[in-house]
Amino acid sequence: MYCKPIVSFVVVILVCLVSSPAQAQEGVNLLPNGGLEAGDTTGWGIPGNVEKAEVVTQLVGAAVPQGPVEGDYCLYVENSDTSGESQVWDVQLKALNLNQITLKAGKIYTISAFLKSKSGPLAVRMLLEHNAGGAWPILAGGNNIDVTEEWTEFYRTTGTPLQTDLTALQYSFHFGNRQGAFWIDDVRLYEGEYIETIYNPTGQATKPRPANASVDVPRDTILSWEPGQPAVSYTVYFGEKFDDVNDRNPGTLAAEGLDVNELALETRPEFGVTYFWAVDEVNGPPDHTVIKGDVWRFTAEPYAVLVPGSAMDVTASSASAAFSAPEKTIDGSGLEGDTHSTRQEDMWLSAAGDLTPWLMVEFDQTQKLDRMLIWNSNSLSEAFIGWGLKDVNIEYSMDAVDWTGPAESIQINRAPGLPTYDSPQVIDLGLIAAKYVRLNILSNWGALLKQYSVSEVQFYALPVQAREPKPASGSVDVLPNATVTWRAGREAGQHTIYASTDVNALAEGSAPSVTSMASRVDLGLLDLQLDETYYWRVDEVNEAQVPSVWAGPVWSLRTPVALIVDDFERYGNTSPNRPFQTWLDGFGYSADEFFPVEYTGNGTGAGIGHDIWSPGSPYFEGQIMETETTLPGSSQSLPFYYSSPGGAASQTDRKWAVPQDWTLGGAQILVLHFFGDPGNTGQLYLKVNSGSQVVYDGSTSAISTPEWTQWNIDLASLGVNLQSVTQLSIGAQGGSGMVYIDDIQLYREAPADPGE
Repeated sequence: MYCKPIVSFVVVILVCLVSSPAQAQEGVNLLPNGGLEAGDTTGWGIPGNVEKAEVVTQLVGAAVPQGPVEGDYCLYVENSDTSGESQVWDVQLKALNLNQITLKAGKIYTISAFLKSKSGPLAVRMLLEHNAGGAWPILAGGNNIDVTEEWTEFYRTTGTPLQTDLTALQYSFHFGNRQGAFWIDDVRLYEGEYIETIYNPTGQATKPRPANASVDVPRDTILSWEPGQPAVSYTVYFGEKFDDVNDRNPGTLAAEGLDVNELALETRPEFGVTYFWAVDEVNGPPDHTVIKGDVWRFTAEPYAVLVPGSAMDVTASSASAAFSAPEKTIDGSGLEGDTHSTRQEDMWLSAAGDLTPWLMVEFDQTQKLDRMLIWNSNSLSEAFIGWGLKDVNIEYSMDAVDWTGPAESIQINRAPGLPTYDSPQVIDLGLIAAKYVRLNILSNWGALLKQYSVSEVQFYALPVQAREPKPASGSVDVLPNATVTWRAGREAGQHTIYASTDVNALAEGSAPSVTSMASRVDLGLLDLQLDETYYWRVDEVNEAQVPSVWAGPVWSLRTPVALIVDDFERYGNTSPNRPFQTWLDGFGYSADEFFPVEYTGNGTGAGIGHDIWSPGSPYFEGQIMETETTLPGSSQSLPFYYSSPGGAASQTDRKWAVPQDWTLGGAQILVLHFFGDPGNTGQLYLKVNSGSQVVYDGSTSAISTPEWTQWNIDLASLGVNLQSVTQLSIGAQGGSGMVYIDDIQLYREAPADPGE
């Protein structure tokens, strides 16, 4: 018999004290001095082959200035000499005194730590091991973690409950053969699944957007942050100098008295300029305390962006050899920063006696070109032979047939033929729109040999096309009504969005389209269907510009095969995620911090979830959800107990405050899976909103058959407004028993029955 007692106030408190993951994480760190707040390395093992490991209060030399995460101290580690080391574990830190700790059978444990590199990325291994007679099986972690320049919390769990009690543990960080420096703070080992650690004892504003040290930030960005504590108002400082913002120079005051945690700047940032900003939180009366925030920075987007060599193709009138092909002018060979080598194999060299020399670049799409950088021929013999270009004529084309350009030629500076050559010539291209650029070579600096050479050419263009789609191109399981966004092209006044299952329709202009004034669109406007791959493109439009339309690249996305009504994966033993708090039954639930009003039940004989409270129950102190009998690929299913004496119905109700649209993506079929039991009697049904009951029309023995049965329901047969679904009820008419329910989904067509 199903039994779910209405839990008393006293029992609720006991459960929270004993099993709350938050308390386990916040109150019971099993590691002594994991936060280094002893001010020394007590509790840590630091072998002699660790070059430097010291407790510090300041992160000197950090690429991203920050302080310790928790308290006043953290551990600084440096490893610059790895000679003689052959394995990553040869240089490591260890948390000591773990022999005094016992990990209990049946429990899951988590290790976590905050790490931050001094400069650039660094790979470190974090792991928890057990000494099993000289072998060291890994309990948690073991793979590399990618440490960045900002504090990040990393964690690993044991994954499954331990089979036996364990002692003789080792919690360590490995970094042999990896030169670099990093900091560690707030190292933890605790019982339970991972819960994010949020430390902000000062109450400062945190999590700036754009993120600290971001580059290529759009000029119309809106500054925002996460409040450190409930504040009455915020004061924002903004400027181009760190010291001015850090000192709260009055000239950097951007806003004060803000009652929201975001700010749209009155003046757009300048292209390519780095800015600093800070947020102070102001408390209310009586003291109006000001909590000074950290200084953050970002760099605004550049005026023009480098066209990558991968987006270009290059041809030439001739080449002297395969090693000096024209591709050498766009592949970056020989170029380090702005300095080009003197190796001839890093440059293009025409064939000798080339009477009509030219070099032509083709872009993969039309570009609005701002400037060209050219490194002339820089071989060691340049000063004597003079292969480098001298006089050239530059032409532009959209089709490589019709060419335009200035009639007069320009002169290219001669390279010195030295390995210090770091001054490319910058040629203003005047924002010309072109798909092809051709250099017609009129002369070289030697004027003797009809042979010509160039080291490298680069192009910078205005980013006028749409870019950076979210979700990224190639994403799958994108909902048919998802909102997609992109980074708008420069100068765009509006956006035309095309989408089709036929990629050719985009090129032909026959694909369905919608217009948006913002750089986002609801895909529902394009009537996307389930289980389809769509190609989509955003054209940026501005009638005041020439050209007025910039066609974007073609992206793709795939819609899911089905829409999930409920897959039952999110439910568990604790509130607010107990299944009967969503799938309402006849027993109801008591009030708690998440549900201030008690629910006394729906008046039927339905019970949701296993009885984990009664000592006589086979599921006592186990899991409310079923974890053994599930559909393939599912981790748990919903136990539905029912008792319907006298032919009454037992029913569970799932309600939505926001109406659901069950026509989305062309949905036609509702699919539900259930698993019977030989002792079951009665007949299953379901009902949507206030419509009529739809009785299972398959085999009458399905409810008593211990195998998964797929139930397909034609949505049209429900007789309700499918664009406004607010309730789904599942019930049993007459009889008693228990069935498992799993994966309720919406399909365009009924899927194959896995049971068949």
